[in-house]
Amino acid sequence: MTEKKKKQLHHKVAEAKQSDKDNYDNQCRIYKEKFSDWRKIVDTATRVLKGDIDAYKQVINEEKPFEEINQLGAEILFNTIEKKTISVSVKVHNKDIVPTEIPRVLKSGKLSVKPMPKSRFNEIYQDYVCGSTIRIARELLAFLPINSVLVNAHAQILNTTTGNMKDGIILSVMIPRERMKAINFSGIDPSDAMQNFVHTMTFKKNSGFILVEALIQLRQWCFSEVVSQIKEV
Repeated sequence: MTEKKKKQLHHKVAEAKQSDKDNYDNQCRIYKEKFSDWRKIVDTATRVLKGDIDAYKQVINEEKPFEEINQLGAEILFNTIEKKTISVSVKVHNKDIVPTEIPRVLKSGKLSVKPMPKSRFNEIYQDYVCGSTIRIARELLAFLPINSVLVNAHAQILNTTTGNMKDGIILSVMIPRERMKAINFSGIDPSDAMQNFVHTMTFKKNSGFILVEALIQLRQWCFSEVVSQIKEV
């Protein structure tokens, strides 16, 4: 074997050793990063299970559970986060989220469009609002080891006294975990389902929602009613 050939082989061996070392170092780095991430997840999960409020906030901020379901409302804000209860406000979309016309295909094949009856329009909007509060509560109850969720739905409502739009609460509902367990969600009407929970809502088919007070302002009454609900389940 010539000296030139020996040098080439020694060079390839050295390159192979360096490649092995680089690969080993890279795999060690990846392992340490993944192990560090795993430790953080375990630590956060442990704190969440212990009812650590700061851990709740951290998980909500990092995971953003409502980022992909923003069709529920224009904005979702967490008001108070406690060990067993979370209060959240959702700014629901205005009535323009509901179509004002009903299209149908005639026997001739032509498309016919007629105005949606006002009562039907308002009922659909009510179902949207009530359904949104239920979905938010379900997400949080699945996401965190809490017992209940207080949801306040805000909207722009026409003030017939001034003729101007006014922002306020149109639905405030306390949703306990135990009561949710008894509901078959595939067969409910969202608006009717509010009867399962302590809530404040004033709704009329011909005029729609009227602004109401939040349950938090009726805390003593709300607390006694929620306790009685849980005992009934």
